[in-house]
Amino acid sequence: MPSPGRHLFLAVALAFPLLPLPLIKEAQAETEARAAAKESIPCLHPVAGERLGNYCLLRAIDGATVKLAAAAMLDARLKNEGYGAGLGIGLPYRAPRLSASFALSPSLTWSPNINGGNPDSPLQLGLLIFEGDPAFARKKGILAGLGLHLHGRYLYGKGRYLDYSLSGNYSHSPRHDIGVSQAAARLRATHHLRGWWYA
Repeated sequence: MPSPGRHLFLAVALAFPLLPLPLIKEAQAETEARAAAKESIPCLHPVAGERLGNYCLLRAIDGATVKLAAAAMLDARLKNEGYGAGLGIGLPYRAPRLSASFALSPSLTWSPNINGGNPDSPLQLGLLIFEGDPAFARKKGILAGLGLHLHGRYLYGKGRYLDYSLSGNYSHSPRHDIGVSQAAARLRATHHLRGWWYA
């Protein structure tokens, strides 16, 4: 008597040729997309940076036949750097002059010194021994908090833009009833000089 495993194998083998053609085409398209992504990895590596990545991509497509999806991606990257015409092939995407995005992120960390306190042991300097105030001794424990991150770009010319970011985080220690707040801001200007030279 045939086993259930054999029946299952035969059912799968018979059903495979009957798969809808759209599913097969979708799988082929996914395979092609993955292959194209692998080819673009050297240009799109985060270490390369945005401008160097665009330079690499433009060199890669020079004189080559490019798919519309790849052309649209590079066209948008150039427009996001202030080059309003992009590749100059009439694609509809327009980069906003001022862009902004934000995110909220919860945090859960352990700190060996929440309050920035002193060691909880005596300090000895030669023959002198100093006893610290227990109120200022360091406290360790878990901090739970929430962070807000805002970043964006302002375009003011061809290859000229300001990148900005703001971030803040507040954490609280339930054990010691201590709150810790942090804030940071960054502003960076990129100015196209000529060719592929930027300042």
